[in-house]
This record gives sequence, structure tokens and C-alpha cells, in this order.
Amino acid sequence: MDTHNLYVIDPAGVEYFKTHYGGNKKPYVIYIYATLKDRILRMRDRGDSDTQVLQRLINDIDAFKNVNNISDVAIVNGDLEDCANSCYQYILEKEMNNE
Repeated sequence: MDTHNLYVIDPAGVEYFKTHYGGNKKPYVIYIYATLKDRILRMRDRGDSDTQVLQRLINDIDAFKNVNNISDVAIVNGDLEDCANSCYQYILEKEMNNE
């Protein structure tokens, strides 16, 4: 696990990582989210049916119900570049403060 600096995982993956990671790096959990409107538009843009969109939204309610309890920060994914910069700035701040 120490061979990488970034993992993209869901909340269940975060819980698994936290209980199994034994390395020396300090993990930061950044919850990257999109508004409901953006999520629906993105799913439709990639060709998901209304049924698939609804199933995903229902699944996400359960999968992400405790995300605020396990996240260090939440960042909205509206514009990709803004989101990436916000994540980068957060990590820089944490590392500069030795947290």
C-alpha cells in the first residue's frame, strides 16, 4: 500500500484501508462529491437509463450515509480543475503543518 500516494475508494474501502494499512504515510480522507443535479446529468450523459440512475442514487444513499464521519474534508466536484486544485491545496496544507 505504500507504493501509491492516492487511492480512489468508496466509504467501505476507506474503512478497510484504515483497518489494514500499516505503513508510515499519514492518510487523508477527502470526500469528493457532486451535487445531485450534476450526478444525474453525468449519468445521463454517459448513457445510463432512468432506471440505472435511480438505482445508483438509491445505492449511494446507503453507501455514503456515514461519509462525513470518516472524511477529513469534503470538496465539491463541479469543475474538474477547481476540484483537483482544492484537493492539492488541502494536502499541501496538511503536510506543511505536519498533520
